[in-house]
Amino acid sequence: SSLGSSAHREGEARCSCTAAMSAGYRGSRAAPIGARVSAEAWKLEGNAKLIAGEDRAASDCYEQGIQAAICEGLSGGRLLSQLRSGKAQALLRLGDAEAAFKCCAEAVANDPLNGKAYWRGATAAMKLERPKKAAEFCRQGLAAVGESAALRGLLEEAEAAFALRAAPPPQSA
Repeated sequence: SSLGSSAHREGEARCSCTAAMSAGYRGSRAAPIGARVSAEAWKLEGNAKLIAGEDRAASDCYEQGIQAAICEGLSGGRLLSQLRSGKAQALLRLGDAEAAFKCCAEAVANDPLNGKAYWRGATAAMKLERPKKAAEFCRQGLAAVGESAALRGLLEEAEAAFALRAAPPPQSA
């Protein structure tokens, strides 16, 4: 299921903290610290899987981390943003740009200073052939985190693609 589904929204999350922590990690079950440690551990495992090219496993680890963080009561912040941004990267590699875009929108809402989330969201929008949305993500990222060569380059690419799309077709003679 995608991150945007109602079962994954913080306000509606139906989670089992025990299940989130026991699906591969046997971290501390002490509340509330246990879930926080577990969410961080899931992030680290997801990062390792991503580096190893195990994109499906990485996505699953990040989702476990998201659920653990929600069980802990986190509704925003840097860790939740990083988990969602990491999941987006895995989803992009798996070819699911739509779900990646949704993850990035949530990541940015959790932490407006997460530069990777803006870049990954804009990249997903470009893969979805939505250059206007990609440009918006880049502009928001530049405003939030300051100058970034990666975001600036992607912004230029998105604006050029949008201009091409918006241009009237050439007239025949």
